Amino acid sequence: MSVTNNFKRKTFAGQNSPVAQSNGTQIKRPKRGNDDDDEDFMNDDPAYDDADQENKENAVELGQGPAYEATNVKWSRPDIPLINCSTDKLIFQQIDLDTYTDSDGTPHILDKSRPHVRGHNTIIRLYGVTDEGYSVMAHLHGYIPYFYASVPSDTFTAADCERFKQNFHAALRSEMRGKDAIASDLVLNVEIEQKRSIFGFQPDSKRPQVLKISVLLPRFIATSRRILENGFSWTGNKSQLDGYKTYETNIDFEIRLMADLNIVGCNWIEIPAGKYFIRHMVTRGISQQLKLQSRCQIELDVWAHDIISYPAEGDWQRIAPLRIMSYDIECAGRKGIFPEPEHDPVIQIASMVIRQGDKEEFIKTVFTLGTCANIAGVGVMECKTEHELLERWADFVREVDPDIITGYNIQNFDFAYLLTRAKHLNISTFPYLGRLKDVKTTARTTVLQSKQLGRRENKQINLEGRILFDLLL
Repeated sequence: MSVTNNFKRKTFAGQNSPVAQSNGTQIKRPKRGNDDDDEDFMNDDPAYDDADQENKENAVELGQGPAYEATNVKWSRPDIPLINCSTDKLIFQQIDLDTYTDSDGTPHILDKSRPHVRGHNTIIRLYGVTDEGYSVMAHLHGYIPYFYASVPSDTFTAADCERFKQNFHAALRSEMRGKDAIASDLVLNVEIEQKRSIFGFQPDSKRPQVLKISVLLPRFIATSRRILENGFSWTGNKSQLDGYKTYETNIDFEIRLMADLNIVGCNWIEIPAGKYFIRHMVTRGISQQLKLQSRCQIELDVWAHDIISYPAEGDWQRIAPLRIMSYDIECAGRKGIFPEPEHDPVIQIASMVIRQGDKEEFIKTVFTLGTCANIAGVGVMECKTEHELLERWADFVREVDPDIITGYNIQNFDFAYLLTRAKHLNISTFPYLGRLKDVKTTARTTVLQSKQLGRRENKQINLEGRILFDLLL
């Protein structure tokens, strides 16, 4: 199975400014009110297609993560009971989501009444925790990326949509030639809907018709936008190119999913009985051996439109027993020199874990290099070498399985220092700290530059399925 993970910055806009009139001639773009942020300028420029570059920059590093080992009953999550997918509904509080591209199509185990996709498709991973404290990851299938465009003319009807689809597919295929070896249809559907732009909104005006264009992958939207706005002939007559207005082409795919399915931050999700299937189980006499991607206790597949999302009202305002871990590291720096991971060892890592709703921490540990005096109420883990210290702490994080990791300056210092130090010591199992078992945690440098703040560098740490909350930032 081929999997690509994309973690994208989120930008929002209601309408994209057109760069071509209906006769295909270019018009001058209006001057932006704020030109401080060059990155936003490129996002709003339809002539700038950064989809391929964004995939290269945000692709995560894959490897072979270590297997899960339960070594301490106090550290591990509670054992889950046997779950019957046909009779048991599953309710959990979601805390994180991301997407990935799969080349194997929709799993055959899902309901056959819905259209299955063959080949490449985009799947959403939803992470969460149940009331009992079980960790969950749900693969949401069947949600198709789409955007809107103006209709070619007043005489365009629903009967013309298929012709538009075929010619637009050919144009998109030609534009993507050499970039993707995808045999599937790139344009999945074209239909007419009645929508009104919020730009110049008039509540009593008649709703104009727009085209809803569904494409195979989210990254095709940027290219589709450029094709339509620079000039496209839906009839196939290339001597008559029309420019289209496009709408909602720079809304992040995850944000659109959340809006369409009424998902809000950290709300509760219900997956009805009979609508989902847990991976690595036997059902209907067929042994399903779908690959487990995560270290979550429950990993399942479900159609995206089958889930029920509850608003944060009444009893649904409660918070699951999230595991919150805080930690701090100590380094043996050289005199007068700030610690450098290539030279200065980590000599101690202290961690505390508390469940949301509890008054006291249920785990207090210190991993130390060499011997250490006993500390009341704290588990002291003495390690003979720094290699052992880092390896045992990484195993501890994977076993405790925290939902939230917090600390002071852990994003720009502690995590980056530990990852660099582990790489320097050739500890191959250390960087697998997220919930995806074969995805490495890395520290990437991001730069924010503006006239007000100047140039600022920060570290971006990927911890899939976990929330990183730095008290300094």
